[in-house]
Parts: sequence; structure tokens; C-alpha cells
Amino acid sequence: MRNSLCRLMKRQHREHDIKKTCAARVYGCVIQCLDFWFQFKILLLCYRCLNGSAPQYLTSLLSPHKPPRNLRSGRDVLKLNVPCSKRLWGDRAFPVAAPQLWNHLPYEIRAAPSVNIIKSLLKTHLFSQ
Repeated sequence: MRNSLCRLMKRQHREHDIKKTCAARVYGCVIQCLDFWFQFKILLLCYRCLNGSAPQYLTSLLSPHKPPRNLRSGRDVLKLNVPCSKRLWGDRAFPVAAPQLWNHLPYEIRAAPSVNIIKSLLKTHLFSQ
């Protein structure tokens, strides 16, 4: 996605070496902002799945974390189970990427009471990194 965006912005052909094109500081900033935007959208969709305001086909892809033994991490009911992915491209799929991002959020953000509050907290968290 990032490489396609760089090619589009610089009007380069598909076979052009994109690493040289994306090396500029301006394009690096744009790509970093896009990464934050993608993370924001995935996390917001994950929040909506957990609160029942997302489509059922997406909600069924996420499952809560239930450790097999009694662990301290088992007390955190807002954690999600991260499925095992054997391929790199599989890590970018929603059922894998959403729980990974969600579990790395602080508890205060995951426990937000409304969509407007989590939007504000997510923006603050992602752009302060």
C-alpha cells in the first residue's frame, strides 16, 4: 500500500525502484501519517466489534483472550486472542492485526465508554508515539 502510494504521488511506473522515491523526508512523513491512520481505523473498527456496533461478519473474527490457566493476564477482560499466522502477509489480515494492535493499547484507552472518547484517546496516543 505504501509503495503504491509513493508511486502514485511521484507518478512512477510500477517497475521503477520505489525505495529511492520513498526515501525523501516529505514522503516519509506522509507514509508515517498513513500508518497512523490505518492503525486508527483498525482500532476503531475493533472497538466497534467489541461493543456490538460493527457487522456480524467482522465481530465473529475477534475472540476474547482466555488463558488455559489462571494467570494475571486472564483478569484483563479487554484483551483479544491473537491467532497464529504462519505467513507475513497473514499478519496484515484483520483477524491478526486488530488483536495485536488492540492488546498493545493501554487499558484506559481500551476501556473507553464511547466512540467519541476512544477516537480522541486513540488520536492522542498514536500521534504522541
